[in-house]
Parts: sequence; C-alpha cells; structure tokens
Amino acid sequence: MATTSETIKIDPKIDFFKFDLQAEKQKKVFAVIFSKHNGNWSAIKSELSGKEGFNDTVIKKLEFTHNLAAWSNNNAELVSLFQKDEDTNSLRDIAISLDKTAFIDKIKATAHTGTDEEKRAFALNLRRDLFNIEPTAMLVNLVKDPKVPFLNDATGANIAAVLTKQPEFNIKTTSVYELIKNETAFKDISADGQDAVKTQLKILQRIAAVSQDPDAVPVLFNAKVQSAMQISALPKAQFMAAFSESDLDEDTIAQIHHNAQQTKVRNEHFLMSSREAAQPTGVAMIDKSLNLTGHPQAKIMRPVGSSVVEPLSVGKYLDKSITKHNLSWDLLFGDADFCECGECNSVYSPASYYVELLNYLRNNNLDPDRKPGDPLAKKLDPKDISGTPLEKLFNRRPDLGCLELTCQNTNTLILYVDLVNEVMENYVAFKRLKPFNVDDETSSELLAEPQHTEYKAYCILKSEVYPFTLPYHQPIDAARSYLKFLDTSRYELINTFRKNNAGDDAELTKLKDEALDRAADAEFLEITKEEYVILTKECFESIDLMRKLKNNPALTQQEYWTIIDGKPVHEYYGYDDEATMLSDNGLTLIKKEFLRRTGIDYYNLVNLLLTETINPCMPKGRAKTIMESLRFSYRFLQNYARIHGVDKMAEDLVKMEKFADLVPLIKEQIELLTGKKALSCPKTCEYQVEICDKDIICWAKCYFEKIRKMIVIENGRGCVDGKIFLTLRESNNTVENAARVVAIVKECKIYGPNNKAQTFVDKNLVEIAKIDQQTGKVTFNDANAPIDVKTLASLFFVGEKGDKGIFLVINNEVYLVFTEQKDSCNLDTALLQHLDGTPLTVPEYDKIHRFLRLWRKLGWSIDEIDKAIIGLSVTKASLNGSVSEPVEILCDASASDNCDDVGNDCGDCVCDEDICVEVFDINPRLIHQLAAVKKLLDLTGLDLIKQLCFWTSISTSGKKSLYQRLLLTHNILGIHKVFKADSKGNYLTGDAKLLEHLPAVMAALNLSADDIQEIKQDSGMDDKLSLANLSLLYRYRLLSKVLGLRIPAFLSILPLFGDIFKDADTSFEFMERWAKMEDAGFSYQ
Repeated sequence: MATTSETIKIDPKIDFFKFDLQAEKQKKVFAVIFSKHNGNWSAIKSELSGKEGFNDTVIKKLEFTHNLAAWSNNNAELVSLFQKDEDTNSLRDIAISLDKTAFIDKIKATAHTGTDEEKRAFALNLRRDLFNIEPTAMLVNLVKDPKVPFLNDATGANIAAVLTKQPEFNIKTTSVYELIKNETAFKDISADGQDAVKTQLKILQRIAAVSQDPDAVPVLFNAKVQSAMQISALPKAQFMAAFSESDLDEDTIAQIHHNAQQTKVRNEHFLMSSREAAQPTGVAMIDKSLNLTGHPQAKIMRPVGSSVVEPLSVGKYLDKSITKHNLSWDLLFGDADFCECGECNSVYSPASYYVELLNYLRNNNLDPDRKPGDPLAKKLDPKDISGTPLEKLFNRRPDLGCLELTCQNTNTLILYVDLVNEVMENYVAFKRLKPFNVDDETSSELLAEPQHTEYKAYCILKSEVYPFTLPYHQPIDAARSYLKFLDTSRYELINTFRKNNAGDDAELTKLKDEALDRAADAEFLEITKEEYVILTKECFESIDLMRKLKNNPALTQQEYWTIIDGKPVHEYYGYDDEATMLSDNGLTLIKKEFLRRTGIDYYNLVNLLLTETINPCMPKGRAKTIMESLRFSYRFLQNYARIHGVDKMAEDLVKMEKFADLVPLIKEQIELLTGKKALSCPKTCEYQVEICDKDIICWAKCYFEKIRKMIVIENGRGCVDGKIFLTLRESNNTVENAARVVAIVKECKIYGPNNKAQTFVDKNLVEIAKIDQQTGKVTFNDANAPIDVKTLASLFFVGEKGDKGIFLVINNEVYLVFTEQKDSCNLDTALLQHLDGTPLTVPEYDKIHRFLRLWRKLGWSIDEIDKAIIGLSVTKASLNGSVSEPVEILCDASASDNCDDVGNDCGDCVCDEDICVEVFDINPRLIHQLAAVKKLLDLTGLDLIKQLCFWTSISTSGKKSLYQRLLLTHNILGIHKVFKADSKGNYLTGDAKLLEHLPAVMAALNLSADDIQEIKQDSGMDDKLSLANLSLLYRYRLLSKVLGLRIPAFLSILPLFGDIFKDADTSFEFMERWAKMEDAGFSYQ
C-alpha cells in the first residue's frame, strides 16, 4: 500500500480516473494496476478485463479518460470538461460533433491565463492533434459543416454516411481500398453514385496523407491540388504563393509541400522495389533462392533444360499480401510480360527526366476554373502553354519540343558545341530550327565530326557586317586551325608561295605586289578580306590596281567602293537607313542603342572617348586643365559668346569665375547658420597647375570654338529640382543673416509666393517662371515684371542632389547657371553627342565602328590601340620621334606677368596649336605597321604597352598604366610631387624642369645622369619635364636594353641605321638587320 500511495503522489495523472470509478475498492485496484504497468494503457486494459467492478462500460470510460489526458497533455481542466459532457464518450465524438468555432470557444473557456491570441493558438494546436488522432471523424465534421465549402453535395453526404458507419476506419493509416472492398459500406448508396464516392474517398486519403491541419483539406481539395505528385510538381515558392491568400499560415503550407515531396520519394522507392520483386532476373539459381520462379516472366526467361521449381509458401504469402492491399506492378502499369522496355525508355531514363523538366516548366495540368493569371490556372487546351516558361523556351528552341524520346537520342554522345552550332546555323540559314534525331550514327562518329553542318549559314555570315563580330569566314577559320596543327600558318603559305608578278608594266607589277603585301599583313593579324574592307575602306587590290585591271582610268571612289562590296555606315550598326541611326532614338541613346549595338560596356565607352583617334577635339595638357577648371557649362558660354562675341565672353568669363568662387563660402555660411554643417576632412595635398586670369582669357580666345565638336557623354537628364535661397553678401564675402528659402524649382518651373490667381503647387506657392532645360534661360510669367539685378545676385540655387547654381543677367535676360553639377549616374538618359549639343556625324560613327572592330580583332586594350594608331600614323620629322606637345595657353612674353590684372594688357595669345584635325585613321599603311608591331613583339620580348613607347608617349590610362608603374611609386612620389596627377587627372602640365627632378627620372627610367645628358645632346631635347621627353628617354633605354648595349654605344649606332623609331616597319627592319649581323658574326663596331 505504501507503493500505491507513493505512486498516486508521484503520478498525478491517476487522479483523472477517479471520476470514472465510484467505489473505493475500484480506485485501489486501478491504482495498483496502473502503478504496476507504469501507465501503459494496453497492459492496464488487458489486466482490467474480467476484474470485478470493471465491465466494458467502465473500461471504455477509463480509456476515454486516458485518451483525453494524452491528447491534452494532462490538462486537468480539459479532461474534466469532456468527462462531464454526456455527449462525448470518445475523442471521435469530439472530432465529429464540434465544428471549428465551437471547438475553439470550448477550449478557450478552460484557459484562465494568457491573451486571447494565445488561447486561440492553444485551441488550434489541440484541434490539429485531434485531426491526427481522429482524421476520419474530423473529415466527416468538415463535410457536414455547411459553413465550410467542401463537398456540399450529394456525394459529400454519401461520403459522410459511409465514414460514419465505419468508426474504426482511419483514413490516414488504412488503405481506402480496404473500405472499398467492404460492400456493406456502400449498400445504402445507389450504383450510379458509388463510383463518385469511391473516387472522392481516394482523393481525400491522398490529401489527408500530406496535411497535418484539418483546414488544409478543403483548401487543397477546392484548389484541385489533390495529390502529393501534384504538390511536389510545383516549386515551393510558387506553391506557397498560390495559397498565400488562404487561411493557412506559412508554416502549414511549407509543411504540406515538404510532406508531399517526402511522399513522392517514398512512392518512387516503393515502385522500384516492387519492380525488382515482381520481375525475376532470369537466372534460375537466383530466382529459386528469392522464390521468384513462380512469376510468369520467370517461365519465359527460364534457361533451356532447367528444371521446374514449385513456388514456396513464402511466395504464396507475398502474392496474398500484395493482392490484399491492391498493390502490384501490373495493376499500376499494366501487364509488363508482353513488351520489353529498355533502361533508355524507362521512367528513370534521361528522356524521362527531360519530359519531367518540360512539365515542370509548363505546370499546366491543374484547376481549370481558376481565373486567368492565377499560377495554378489550367488552359482550356491541354497543349496550350501560353504564358508559361515552357513557351519562352520553345520560342527560343522550338526544336526541343520535336525531339524523339528514343534510345538513340538518349545514349548517343554529341559534342555540346555541335548542338549549339546546329541551332545557330539553322536559325541563320532558315530563320527556324530543325530537330536532328540520331538514327544510325554512333557516338564515335559524332564526336569526330559534326554531322549536320549547314554551310548555307556560313555563306550568309561571310557577307554580313552586323553585329561587330561579323563577317565570319568559316573556310578560312578552318584552314587556320588545320595549318596551326601542322605548325605553320596561312601567312607563311602566302609569303612562301606568293606569285611572281614581274612583267613589262613596272607600275602594274608594283600594284600587284602591294596587293599581296596587304593580304599577307591582313593574314598575319588574322583579318579576312571582308574585314579588311570594313577596317580600311579599301580592298587588297587598291583603286589604282583596279583601274588598271578593269582598264578604266576614270573609275571613281564610289564605284570602287561598290566593287569591293562596301556598305553604308548605318548597315554596320544594324540600321535600315541613315536617318534612323542619326535620329533622337538612334545611336545617341547610349544605353538603349549605342552600347547594345556596339557590344561594349560603359567603361569601354569612357575609354573610347578618351582616345585621340576618336576624339581629336579634346584638348591636351594645360588647355585641358583650364577647360576642366571652369565652372560654367559650354552651352551657357556658347550662348553668351553668340550674343556678345568671344572676346567679350573671354573677359567676362574671368569675372564670372571669381563670382562663382564665392559659392563655396556662401554654402559654408548657410550651413553654419542653419546648423547643418557636417564634419569634413581636409583635402590631401595635390599638385595643382597655377592658372591666372590671362590664361583663361587666352583659352577662351584660342580653344573655345575649337573644342565644340569634342564628343562627350551628356547626362541627358531632365529638370533639376531644388530650392532657391536668398543671401546677403558684403564686400568681405561674409553673410550677415541666415539664408532663407524664397522659391522652389520643380520640373523646370519656379514656384514662389504670389497673390495673383495662379496654379498652386501647394497652399503657399504658385508658378512664377519657367527655366529652359537646354540654355537655363529664365522666362517669367509676368513679362513686364522689372528685373532686379541686385536681388538676383543674392539668389543661390541648391538642387535636391547637391547641384549648385547662380542667377546671371545677360543682355537683360536672366539665366540659371550651374556652378556645380552632380552626375545622375543614370545611363537610361545618357546621350552621346558633341560638347555644343549637336549629334555625331556619319564619318564619326564610321571611325568609331572601325576602331572597335580593330580593337576586338587585335585583342589589345583601347588605350594600346589608340597609342598604336597615333604613334604609327604620323611621320616624325626629327630623330627623337616625340609626340608634339600642345602649345601652352599663356599670354605673350611682352604682356604683364601679374595674374591679378585682367585688363587689355594681355598682348597676343599664342594660338598656334591646331586641334580637332582628324589626321589619324585606319588605312592599309596602318595595318602594315600593326603587323610589324606584332612581329616585333616576338623579337624584342617586350610587353605591348612598353613597345608602343618606341613610337608614342608613355601610356597614362588605366589603373596599372605604364606611367604609374614607372613614376608613381612611393619612393618617387615621397620626394617629387610633380609627377602626380592634378585634381583633373592630367600629368606634367606645369613648367617644371627636367634637371630639377633628375634623381627621380634616373630612378624611374634606370638611367644615369650621363646617359640622360648624352641623350639630350644627341636628340636636341629641351630641359622641360614633359611626357614627351620622358617617353624619348624611355624608348632609348628600352631598345638599348633589348640590344644589350649601353647608352653611349646605342647612340653611336643611330647614324648607321638611320631613324629606327620612324615607324614599326622601320624598327622591324632594323631588328632583322641586327639579327642578321649578329648571326654573321659581325658586331656593331
């Protein structure tokens, strides 16, 4: 008894059963048995049977109490609540009698603590647990509940009737076929209605198997998503999105999808296991041991002469078990004994996976009643794939839908590149795709050589010029590959077996030899004849040769262009006509048109516009520094000069620049007075070029008109919104009182306080003026309003993104002039145009596309291509071969040196530099020089950017430019700041002397002081520290190192070989002669 008493104290659960036991003797007996079996109800129930006082009714009540305690997690109030309810004698009664609302209210009434949401959550969890315990009863409740839109028809009523009569049937754990085989369960249902009931019961079992929440069953049923296969076929994100508007929470939806995936995997594993069990191996010994010889397939595949082995009792048991559960391979897929299915045609073959992938992309076999646009909507036509990812795929690859699911297509190996070529060749040739099914070809044949090459496509590509990767000459490309494998090249063949053109006509012989030389140069650079025509606008046969060959001395350039199959510029960009290319919707739109048609990115476009070849109007050196230092837009200065003349504009520009200098001071004062001053770090010390007022005047007179055709990237933005402040300025440039907002700018309109009837933006502001987007001209709505110049001088504009501007009165007209503009970084509105706002011309676009095609062909950087064109297109007159530096924008020496005076004492400005002259072009001579450059690379072993210094200046472009590697090292910059770029990115634009920085130059170029002095004397170089002079010193150092000579010895050979830096061809001839001299055993001495 001590044990009983102790048990009762230890396990309070035993107290729940006292409600069902009236006599003390019953309680004591039950307590002993309960303690003996540690609460194991099965053992307790078994021992209670037959005990005095424990009849079936009492045991049934005790079992109900046990189930209540287990279900409620020993919640005493819940157990007591349902024990006292005379209508509930089992969990099934609770599940079948209480709808959702009644159930929640009843459970919440037992909870005395917690919020209403917490009580509701507790009730819903109990309801889910009850569904897992009594799923059949819960489904009957849902079907009978008129408030739940779920099988509210005669079929639903029959289902509820059938399930009500089968209280022991668990739809989650017992196969529905067991219920179907019970004919008595359907005896009250008409024969016509039985099929519908059986079908819906199967659906309910499939849904209940993946649902842990009873509310999910009607949701999935009504959505026609009624099996684990359907659910798992949908991506998880799409499945959750489809049911996001239902009452199910995200966790429940995600769990259903997870359960469906697990069920699918389980079923697939069962099918494979069933297949292996049902189909014997055909080996008698193995089949006998596995008891599989009784299968009909075993008799068919039994070896000749083998004895008949009777099936064992285990086999009979297996057949009986399979039949009992209505499961077999033949039942699911039909009789498999009358046909043979190879692995390549099975449900686990690559072809099957391919079909599953297409179905996954389609997702077009679900609810036909959903609204259009619903992710689960089914098309009226089962073959309709409109709006699906599968449609997009077939739009690109219609041949994929026509491939045969054969073993040949499955097992035969084909190179991926061959498949890609088949697709592209057919699209180019026929504008449609043909499926190529493998018939009798073998993998070895297909891997060795493509079988379906469409040569018509290559005939088309040979003549196409857009995109920039065309034209493509497949036969020549193939020949190059074969010859490379043979350790030779087409260039060597052309040079070795070139035709002897000697004849009586010396000029004709020369022209024919020139044609062969052009062909050899083009082939060395792997340029075809068609590409040569595009790049140089000439053929291998020059116009002079063509005139002789056609006996037509009057052959015009246009006729020659037609003969060599030249095309208009717009066709090279893929346009049908020139007007479209030059329109506002043409190439001037950078993102939409130019970048897409040229195939380059924005970074490459910026580098392209920095080249002298494409943008010859861009000033250099000091002129560029002055231009970049100006705060006023070119468009504004252009309008000013149009009204007042360039000379007046040049003088007033200095005054306006001084006025603009006040803007940062005013802004700082405004920030201090308004409390918006932010902590900022001081600027680092930078090398700056001193610019005086006279320099600005001379720049305006000499360069202003010349740079108007410079190609630039215009922001192309719309109006700049912001606020207009009013400030007071004193002579000492201070602000006495705080600035205040007097107007706002929105969509190129100025709004301010006005009492007149206008269109109000808000309650206090009305439109008072408009701003011209292009010129900045301000037009007041009241044309008769007087212009207060003093007030306008006190106005200051600040844009929402930091743009700053001032108001100026020019010729009695008011202009908003921006002193600081922020880049919008929006390529959608960026435009490609000239600095003066005019569009690019056809010749400029012609030069751009030829430059880009050459860049892609050679594989060099844009800067390297530009340096090569500049260095190899201009013939130098002097030995040093230096690139001419821009003339400095300075007043004449006779003028005053005082930069503070801005009067008319500046004297004559030096305006000798002639910029914006298009002297650089891609022509046959340049191609010949580029071929020589590539040949020199093999002879010298130098990097390309270093070798280009033979004929041009040291490159300063790029993050790792040659200039940076040589002169921007820490040890040099630590002492000599002069080599560092100024704030605008320009190098060596000052007046520094070479000898003043001789140690740095010696260290950077690895030259001694004597070497530098000898080079200066030999070349006649001045003492200025410029990029041209450093480049001259560097090229001497480079070539002397390649030849293994010291500088004095190198200088001594220059008179013997002449101007070896004239061009690349001359340098190559020199290197060839030097090599021959050394091979012959001679020395330079």
